[in-house]
Amino acid sequence: MRKAARLTLVLVAVLVSCLAASCIRSGSIVRELETPDWQYAVETDHYLIYSNISRELVERAAVVAERAYTGAAKRLHVDDDDPAFVKTLERRLDTAPKEFVRTLDDGAKLYELPDGVTLREWSSDNTVRQFELPDGRTFAFWEHAMYGRKVPVYLCKDKEELDAWFPNTSGPGRGGWGPAAGVIGIITTSKNMNVDRDNVAHEIGHQILGYAVYGPPVWLDEGLAMYARVDAETGRYRAGSINTAALLTCAKGAEDGTLVPVDTLVRMDYNAFHFTKNEWQHYAQSWALVHYLIRSKHPQVRGKLARYLDELKKGRDALVALEELYDLDVLQDEYVAYIKALAERELKPRTRQRSRTPDARSSLLLLVAQPLAA
Repeated sequence: MRKAARLTLVLVAVLVSCLAASCIRSGSIVRELETPDWQYAVETDHYLIYSNISRELVERAAVVAERAYTGAAKRLHVDDDDPAFVKTLERRLDTAPKEFVRTLDDGAKLYELPDGVTLREWSSDNTVRQFELPDGRTFAFWEHAMYGRKVPVYLCKDKEELDAWFPNTSGPGRGGWGPAAGVIGIITTSKNMNVDRDNVAHEIGHQILGYAVYGPPVWLDEGLAMYARVDAETGRYRAGSINTAALLTCAKGAEDGTLVPVDTLVRMDYNAFHFTKNEWQHYAQSWALVHYLIRSKHPQVRGKLARYLDELKKGRDALVALEELYDLDVLQDEYVAYIKALAERELKPRTRQRSRTPDARSSLLLLVAQPLAA
């Protein structure tokens, strides 16, 4: 028995070593980090990942983090520096000529930029900046959340550890992407590492959309973050895969007429979406709506989501741009029909399987900081 136990330990050690070598060879991990506060830490091209739970967790999280970053960045074309996009102005700020005007009463420094743009800058532990365009529109952002910064990811064992490393947040949830601090913090489940990896991928979805647009509508933000996911059972990361729990919720709503109307869903603000007993239904329907907008072949829908994102990148009002591109009445009817057809195709073969309940995402009350007021 002792020989068998020793052999088991050796095999586990070999497997962990092979996993680490595989991660490094695949380019996911740049190097291991040494820090007095975390037992396990690695650096990737875009992230610094920390945990006191296990080496395997940080290494597997590193792999999915880079896949999630690359996939979301490609879907949203975040590297497109079109001058018409407001984020382009933000990215060129460090090299743009700016002339100091004066210090305002609230302590902000006022600068003039080319083309009639003004910049207000509040300096503190985390510098806050706000553009004002010649037409009066304003866009605010935190320095730590700017494109190109390497983002810390804290995989915490409990709420106390999360609170220590995920500042400027509040609430009872399991973590989130915090643009004010420029970090991702998550309380791990300790039961299913694939769920933890899915939560990492989900929060990276929020992060990358924030690189593309200012203040995205909450349905789009959550729907896109759920569109690419790690399957809780297989561990496979893939964009557009079926979220069975979400589809079951939507299919039930379509059947009994309790779906939130599209016109209502797309108008929800952060509080209306999250702080309600129907939060999971909002998540599920947002996933289904984004899945439909991306996958539908309907002539009034196909290909328009990319155009909608471009309008948001230009700083257009989210609802106005949506109503210009889509007939919401048509969208409502076709969206419900899409859910029913998708459920018929994807759920019917599984009727004899045990019903699946929402994974950790359904109860994850994000601690994402509220957008800055314009």
